[in-house]
Amino acid sequence: MIIRNRLDKVIKTRAPEGVFFCILLLIVLLSYLASLIEKCEKGYYHDLLEALLLNTSFLAMAIWIIFFLGFAYLGFTTTYIDIDTANKRIKYGTKIFGIICKGEKWTYLTSDMKIGLKEAKKNYREYNYMRTYAVIPYNDLKIVLYNNKNKEILPIKNIKRKKNAEAELKKLSELLELNTVKLIGRKKMIRRNASRHHD
Repeated sequence: MIIRNRLDKVIKTRAPEGVFFCILLLIVLLSYLASLIEKCEKGYYHDLLEALLLNTSFLAMAIWIIFFLGFAYLGFTTTYIDIDTANKRIKYGTKIFGIICKGEKWTYLTSDMKIGLKEAKKNYREYNYMRTYAVIPYNDLKIVLYNNKNKEILPIKNIKRKKNAEAELKKLSELLELNTVKLIGRKKMIRRNASRHHD
C-alpha cells in the first residue's frame, strides 16, 4: 500500500523558483528587443520606438503568458511524500502545476533509521491594499526521517494540530516499524523504542 502525504507549496520551499521566472522573462524581453533592433537596422522600421508601438500586442501577450505560467507554478505546485508500507521505502516528489508528478528515487528504510517531530518557528507576510504588510508567526511541525546519526533525511508528514503530534508519530512508527526520537532543544535527541508488530 502506498500512502501519499502532501507537504508544502513550492513557493514556501523553493523561493529561488520565482527568481528563475523573472530571469526567463528578462531573457524573452531582451531577445525580443534584439529582434526588433535587427529589423530597424534592415529598414523595416524608422526607429525602435516605432517598432515597439507596432508590436505592443505581441509583447504584452508574451509577458502575460510568462507571468501566468510563473504564478501558476508557484501557486499550484506542491511537494509530497509517497510511503510504500509493503516495501518499507519512501519517495519525495513534486506535483508540478498540481497535475504532473515528478518523483525522486526511492529511499529504502533500514532498522537503524528513526522518525521524530521537528518544529520550526517561521513567519509569513500578509499584504493589504495599501501595500503595507504584517509579519505573522506560525509553527511548522513535521514528522521527519533521521539516519543512524540523527541527521535529517526527509520530511514525511505535516502535522496540523500539535495536540495530535505524538499520536501521529506513534502511528507512523508502528506502521514503518521504526524507532522514534524526541527533540530536546535544537540538537540533542532521546531515543525511544517503537512498538513493532510481528505476524
